[in-house]
Amino acid sequence: MATNLNSRLIEDAAVFLRDRIVRTPTVASPGLSAWAGRQVVVKLETLQLGSSFKPRGVLFRMAQLSDEEKRKGVVAVSGGNFGLAVALGARDAGIAATIVMPEQVAQAVRDAVTDTGARLEITADVTSSFARGQVLAGEGLTLMDDCGDPHVAAGHGTLGLEMVEDHPEITDVLIAVGGGAMLAGAATAIKSRNPDIRIWGVETEEAASMTAALSAGKPETVAVSGAIPTLAVPEVDAMALDATQRLVEDILLVSETSAFAGMADLAGKGRIYAEPAAGALAPGLKALAERVPEDAVIGLVICGGNIGPGDFGRILTSTA
Repeated sequence: MATNLNSRLIEDAAVFLRDRIVRTPTVASPGLSAWAGRQVVVKLETLQLGSSFKPRGVLFRMAQLSDEEKRKGVVAVSGGNFGLAVALGARDAGIAATIVMPEQVAQAVRDAVTDTGARLEITADVTSSFARGQVLAGEGLTLMDDCGDPHVAAGHGTLGLEMVEDHPEITDVLIAVGGGAMLAGAATAIKSRNPDIRIWGVETEEAASMTAALSAGKPETVAVSGAIPTLAVPEVDAMALDATQRLVEDILLVSETSAFAGMADLAGKGRIYAEPAAGALAPGLKALAERVPEDAVIGLVICGGNIGPGDFGRILTSTA
């Protein structure tokens, strides 16, 4: 029987992950609160293993692998963070891993992947990376699915449980959308604890696969034109779409340029060092603040910080 994403699976993931990941802090941000005109708290997944939320889902998924799957090894297609999480998890479990990434992935992330001992393949773009992943899966490797695997989504959902436990006063949660698994998992988790909390997604206009799916009522393949690889997923999975349709208020669209500028806003207003995907939360926050009551408490999932100081500085300089 197929496993479905549900609150029980997320609770099981939380038990499994308790001593295997960092229980990252959710803290008030006075600077972002003053900037947005609404109370803001931030979930700092930048402090997680691998500097992103991805190990939550990866480690829980790897625990489901059969002995035969472990022997043959795994493959992951990634814009950065997921691949690094798979490489780290595979190293610790003694499993061979191949990570396929598009060439726009930052060198710092590439180096971190190869440092684990994983095999790294670089392709021309996101589409060719997904195609290469399918070829390797056809050769016998287990494809680690970052978009549609319920165990991955359930692991990601544990961050939602932690947010509500640490700050039960939260009224709204804003999450950046790539493939949608974190949004699906976190929304399921948060709504299971407090159905009155409103969940919002934010994605860039250059990689608006969830927006397209919501409009069509089914997953749609979109042309990804942006330069933020961790958001560059051309098609969301049906699991993520279903959860979004049922549990999410809306998907806020921002430009990629504003996401890069948002990195400067997170740094300058919130003193948060984060990657471009998290930067998209800043313009999303400003847009969301206009749609919620003045007494709203907005939680931001700061999803990752995998960007080298040089690239971070160049982006901030270009947006100044």
